[in-house]
Amino acid sequence: MQIFNDTKLALRFRSDSVSEREKFFYFLIYTALISILTSTWASSNLLETINKWDIYADILIILSNILGTILIYHTNSKGDNRDFISRSLCLSFPVAVKALLLIILFYLLALLSDVFAGTALIEDGTSAFEFSMMALLMLFFYFRLNRAIRLASTLDH
Repeated sequence: MQIFNDTKLALRFRSDSVSEREKFFYFLIYTALISILTSTWASSNLLETINKWDIYADILIILSNILGTILIYHTNSKGDNRDFISRSLCLSFPVAVKALLLIILFYLLALLSDVFAGTALIEDGTSAFEFSMMALLMLFFYFRLNRAIRLASTLDH
């Protein structure tokens, strides 16, 4: 693996000498870094208050992205073991659109609950409700993506 030498890695890609397994590790490390760098903890300033649900949500998202990426890689490698990154990136788009529509539906239901029942499911910062929605979203996203990867890698006909 090249950590700092992007030129050498680019030349290896040009000569087609980067294995699917090595590509997976680059993708996994990139996914983990992006998950960490976009977390509430990393992106907040010292003056912001972070509640326990913010921290739980960060941990959930980081672990879900790492474990989900490992899951879909193994599914792809059990199939034809080709084009993992392009499949996962391209198939993520329609799966994410479906997940986004589900989240919008859940939040609309929560807003209706807030209005008609006088509850407060949506609060400042991350709430237990929002954490639950994130967990469902991550499960849905990686379940659907894994199913699509399985189909693309010809495990299912």
